[in-house]
Amino acid sequence: MAEGGGANWDFALERLFLQRIISGYALLTVSGRCEKVVGVLSKEFESQGPLPASAKQVFDPFVEASGHPTSFLLCGHKVVVFLQSSRSYYGVSHRRRLGIGICRVPFGVIVVSFGRQPLPQIIVSEVETICNMMWS
Repeated sequence: MAEGGGANWDFALERLFLQRIISGYALLTVSGRCEKVVGVLSKEFESQGPLPASAKQVFDPFVEASGHPTSFLLCGHKVVVFLQSSRSYYGVSHRRRLGIGICRVPFGVIVVSFGRQPLPQIIVSEVETICNMMWS
């Protein structure tokens, strides 16, 4: 299933989760399923299940010409985007209670969640490295 970086993406994200750098992650496939979910994102997505309606907003910026959103709702929080690229966008909720990173990968998107620590810049660097590995 995991093209590009093989199972390395899962190992790398699991490492970040176990080190408490991220609070959760999910792989959402283009076929409309949640392939894997770990941590706080399990409240939003169900592993091996169909995607909820909220997942549409995760994919839309990558297929619509309108570009990335300035904010979105996920896990009951309004998340304001602070960084975006052609393959990803990152945002934080009020008082940084929840941070979300969304990266397009060859077979879908990876969603990561993070808290107040470490700083978002560290999260972005780690997650971008993992997502870029999947394209090689």
